[in-house]
Amino acid sequence: MAPVSRHHGDGSLWNAPDPPDPDRLFEQHSVEELTAIHRSLRQQMEGKREELRTMVGERYRDLIEAADTINTMKTGARHTIQTIQDLMVKSKAMSHTASLSTDRSAVNPQNVPYLTLAAEIKCLMMCPEKIWTQVDQRDYLQASQLYLFARHTHTGLTMDQGGHFSAQHVANVFPVVGRQWASIAHFRDAILQGAKSTLIRTDSTPEACIGAMLSRALIQGFSASDLFEEFLQLRKADFKQYLQEEHQSETAKGLMARSLGLILSTLTVIHQAFRAEEGVTLASQAQSMQKPTLDTFETKLSPVLKYLPPIVSGFKPSLIQPLKPLETDYVQSKLRTWLDEIHELVNPEIKQVMSHISGIGSLISIRRSVYELLLSKDPKCWDQVCRSLLGKELNLWDEFFRSVFRERIEALIASQIAGSVYCVQSTLSGLTDLNSESDLSAFLWSESQVSEIGLLASGPGAKSKDGSVRLTGLELKARGYSPRVLDLCEQFDGMLKRLLQDVKLLIEDQLSKEVEKASPLEMPALFLDKLTNESVKEPFLAQADNEAILLFLEQSVQEHLDGMITHIGEKYLSQDQRGLCVFLARFYQALPEISPNLEKSVLASKTLAPVKEAPFEPIQARKTLKVDPQWGDVKEKLELESCRIFRFWITALMIDLKSALSLALRTNQDPRLLHIFGAWETIEISEQGEESEPVKSTIKVPQAPSIAFICALGEFCHHVYNIAPYSLPTPVQMALSQEPCKVVTSVYTHLVDQERLNQNVALQLLFDLQFMKAAIISTDNKPTQELAEEIIQKLEANHIDPFDLRVFLPYISVNVKKSILKEQGLLSVLIPNDRFTLMASMKSSLPPPSSLSNQENHNLMWTIPPKKEKIPLIPIPKRMKPESQMSSLLSAQDGNMTGHGPRSVSPVLGRRKRDKSPVARAAGSFFEAMSTSWFGSK
Repeated sequence: MAPVSRHHGDGSLWNAPDPPDPDRLFEQHSVEELTAIHRSLRQQMEGKREELRTMVGERYRDLIEAADTINTMKTGARHTIQTIQDLMVKSKAMSHTASLSTDRSAVNPQNVPYLTLAAEIKCLMMCPEKIWTQVDQRDYLQASQLYLFARHTHTGLTMDQGGHFSAQHVANVFPVVGRQWASIAHFRDAILQGAKSTLIRTDSTPEACIGAMLSRALIQGFSASDLFEEFLQLRKADFKQYLQEEHQSETAKGLMARSLGLILSTLTVIHQAFRAEEGVTLASQAQSMQKPTLDTFETKLSPVLKYLPPIVSGFKPSLIQPLKPLETDYVQSKLRTWLDEIHELVNPEIKQVMSHISGIGSLISIRRSVYELLLSKDPKCWDQVCRSLLGKELNLWDEFFRSVFRERIEALIASQIAGSVYCVQSTLSGLTDLNSESDLSAFLWSESQVSEIGLLASGPGAKSKDGSVRLTGLELKARGYSPRVLDLCEQFDGMLKRLLQDVKLLIEDQLSKEVEKASPLEMPALFLDKLTNESVKEPFLAQADNEAILLFLEQSVQEHLDGMITHIGEKYLSQDQRGLCVFLARFYQALPEISPNLEKSVLASKTLAPVKEAPFEPIQARKTLKVDPQWGDVKEKLELESCRIFRFWITALMIDLKSALSLALRTNQDPRLLHIFGAWETIEISEQGEESEPVKSTIKVPQAPSIAFICALGEFCHHVYNIAPYSLPTPVQMALSQEPCKVVTSVYTHLVDQERLNQNVALQLLFDLQFMKAAIISTDNKPTQELAEEIIQKLEANHIDPFDLRVFLPYISVNVKKSILKEQGLLSVLIPNDRFTLMASMKSSLPPPSSLSNQENHNLMWTIPPKKEKIPLIPIPKRMKPESQMSSLLSAQDGNMTGHGPRSVSPVLGRRKRDKSPVARAAGSFFEAMSTSWFGSK
């Protein structure tokens, strides 16, 4: 395909403004076209060179002309300067020959009109320079007076003065008059605009503002009320425009300073101008205009000015409307309306700007800057100004910024507390592998480091220098807190600590410079009087909102804490997540102890408020500090939530316990239930035969709880021991003790209500229920006790022969007590507190072991998997003298030998009825052990 060429209207192949790409040209064009393009480019280059030569030539010609003009001006300036110098020399020479103070009467009367006309023109010629000088110095009152004087003089020149000096004649002969007035007339707008700028600027002095007001009153004919209202409107309009243009880039500190400067300057100027009795006021400044304006001219340097007519020389500017005093009600009404309008303008803007402030420290800096700004204005003088203008004192901080400042502080406090709660919730959502929280055995039984033990020696929960509490490994194990619980509590506590530090800085920020504290007894009375009289009044009290802020902090902490508890309870609590339940329960349990800043936050109004010096009290009169009710309510709330979550976990354990126990006690599959039986005890009994001969027989009775029963409870205890049950709250420990009883009774009720059970099975179940009733069921748990008793009665009435029950029951009772003493170490978590006293008395009430029996006691602990070590309780034995031991053994043997009667029970059981009560024997055993072993007596 042939390359496509691009032709233009001028016949050239290339006329693009951009330089052509050689590679693309060779790709798209033929050799002939490239030659034509080359020729076109050379023509364009030649044209550009010609244009450049022409432009350089023209510029060089202009440069030469400018140089010639400068040389001409330089020569003319030198000639003019030389001429002026010659004139000055000649005038000095003439001053020695003629006097300048020639009397007017010596002048030819025919020349007086010409001299008068010349003097007026001379004044008109001098006015622009003087007006410019005053405008440049921002003295607009003097500039307006000169302007009015120039206008008055020009008016006289444009009027018919009689004779040959008609207005038309003056305009024709002296055209300078018209041109000069044209150069003066524009000063009116410049003076008014300058006076307006002075009134708008907040850094203008009251004297300058008063002069600007009078200047506008002279030129525009304003009255006092007009000046007052115009001044307020100018300030308001300027501030509104400032907010519209600069508020996006303005800081809160700058915006507050600008608004305060506006209000302070406005009220001060109004008071000085309209209400003050002393100083430069509007009335006093108006009286200063009674001098002729011509006095500002240097008449001695211009002798012709003496020929001015009296109407010009005696000109005094006057106000069109007199400046009458403003009524008090009128001023107060207008100022209050103006202040309300300014408040409506500045309040939303300050809220918007302060919404970007993210730290309490920045708010402290802003408040301090406002305080210093208000302090620079003497508070006493400011109070006088406010009482004069408003009829009351006006605290600008309280009226304009206090509410916004407090709202922002409360918003920051609430956001930081919400952030702390959010961090806790996000940490919970990110936690994984929480199953380890329900099994702390590895952590509880691991050895602690030596450094941690050394720290523990300094005191449990010792506080560091910054007041935080760091628990050591041993302390964590003693309380059952895992390292994860410690980290989460410390994370929450750290965020609260930073918040409290910021709030403390805010509360303790002393804005006023206080005198060093000293005892009044050490100060002379005269010095105290002087200090009292000359003390500087504070613009506002920085501590006014401290109590409200601290109360808000307390309320916000409690509200967000309640919200956190509700959110966690709705989102995370589940019986399937047992590790999470234990973790959350431990978190609520540990939070009051590991997070001391939580207590400080809840009691912020008491812990962060400045401490007042309490009167001296003797040590005997000091009372023990009690827990604050407010903090007590929070602790109780956390403890209740912890107990509630623990009950979720306990409910899950109860489900497992019921499932395991029901599965192990299924009688429909194995009627003999050999898998739940342990080794029974073989007991030899004797009874009287038909011929009064003793007949001996052996019976077997249960000597331990069933394997299913003890395995299910052991598995339950294993899970409980893994979370350090000794550190659980008392209600949780009671629930752990009594909830299994309900499960066991419900399972056994289902078994008993089925078809008739084998008597051996019934005896084993009876043994389990007797064991549970004597060791596990609390005396306060009346419903479970009654249900267990009801099941026992059903077993005895429906499934066991009454004659056999009468024989077996005493031996079962003894074996129950023995089993309790054996299993109390394993099942100690299930034993309520009110049962330990009875257990202590059980050993003393048991009969001594019989030497005739070759049956060894079977220990059934091997049936339970060795999942965890457990330190059993150490019983306190009753120490007996050898004589008493021998006599007891002999009496027992005698009783066995002499026992007779039909189906007589063991003599030991009969003797047990004559002994003291179990509680009395337990108490006696305890006190005897205390007296003999602990205190060293024999």
